[in-house]
Amino acid sequence: MLIRFKVANFWSFRDEVEFSMVAGTTTDHPDHITEIGEESDDRILRTGIVYGANAAGKSNLIKALQFARDFIVFHPDSNNRISAIPFMLNSRSEVAPSKFEFEIECESGTYIYGFEVDSDEVHSEYLVIASHDGLSTAYERGIGADGNQEVWLKEIPTGNSQDRRILEATRVIVDPRELFLSALARTRFKYLKDVYDWFRYSLKIIMPDVTAFLTKSYISDVDFERNFPRLLQLMDLDIADVSLRELSDHASSDYIEELLLTHGEDERDVALHIPQEGTYLFVRADKHVRMKQLFTIHNQKGKSDRQTFYPIQESDGTRRLFDLSWAFMDLFSGNEDQVLVIDELDLRLHPEMTRHILEIFLQNSVGKRSQLIATTHEAGLLDLDLLRRDEIWFVEKDNDGNSTVYSLDEFVPQFGKDIRSAYLQGRFGAIPIVPSYNILEWAKTSGQA
Repeated sequence: MLIRFKVANFWSFRDEVEFSMVAGTTTDHPDHITEIGEESDDRILRTGIVYGANAAGKSNLIKALQFARDFIVFHPDSNNRISAIPFMLNSRSEVAPSKFEFEIECESGTYIYGFEVDSDEVHSEYLVIASHDGLSTAYERGIGADGNQEVWLKEIPTGNSQDRRILEATRVIVDPRELFLSALARTRFKYLKDVYDWFRYSLKIIMPDVTAFLTKSYISDVDFERNFPRLLQLMDLDIADVSLRELSDHASSDYIEELLLTHGEDERDVALHIPQEGTYLFVRADKHVRMKQLFTIHNQKGKSDRQTFYPIQESDGTRRLFDLSWAFMDLFSGNEDQVLVIDELDLRLHPEMTRHILEIFLQNSVGKRSQLIATTHEAGLLDLDLLRRDEIWFVEKDNDGNSTVYSLDEFVPQFGKDIRSAYLQGRFGAIPIVPSYNILEWAKTSGQA
């Protein structure tokens, strides 16, 4: 589970900001909280909803998560610069590295992991193990006395001499453009593998322009075809059923090659969703790869026949729900640690449907280690009968172009339960300030002689 995320000097975030999923003191909606384990007393929220005006920086918060996650998971291309974009409106920050820090709970415990990186190299990196006994540093990375990068191994358990050899070899040869955690994940050293796997498989991010969605699948293609229609029915779509039709090897070869190139030839039990085409790729443990395409089935009124549609024949809103439904099936598939981050949850959706999707998650994820974090403009979700105060966040940009992040829980609860009206009145900030229409006076006269 995600406990905290910090970012500094990335896109519109000049100063360090913290987004926290740690529950506050409010007693509302106790079922929205998950206890994360014996090693921590933190009570963790299952939902975080982020508001902000256009260009305030709320999408940049998601971009920060996405950049950090991708930089950890994927090996950087040696021919390209690292895509870390600093805050460019300050002469000092534009030449400084971007900073990222995660506090997460995964299978083996609680960890604090962070790094600093610019477009050329990693400047620092650290992994800290958190427990009731305090914090202990597993390793850290920085500039040594000789001016070169160095990794200092501290409290990493090693089970045998082979583990020690792997650690030492990786420490010496790690590329300055790559994270030590990422390099270690490609070896046979297993102790920190679940930290890396949390970023690879548990943290899933859906941007508005998503082109593919990869998951370590707990859903077989048979289960998908059986359960997907049930989820669509919850969303009140006029779809009677769905069908997955297998594509030829020739049709799917490009996608298979891309998947194996990007994610490694040793992948097992993964699934890939390509939204624009409604295609789904399943890779099972026996290396058998199956590419299937989704079709929707509609009843014909007055007839017993049914019509089959390609996804492209459905509305934009329906196709958006396909993408979200796929991700939600993964959230509900078990008690595995799943963190789904969605930029623009309300994209192409009716306000009532956006609320309904959030209600589906909250009602069906009780007792599961699943979290939903989303940005939105939909003010209808600002309802304390739906969300807790500490689940509502705002992003606002100051006069210097620097974005800040803060929670509704930081405000004195003086507006009762009608927080939607208070937000639209600007009481919490993070809302557009619309100038007078008189600014367009030129438009009335520009065409006159």
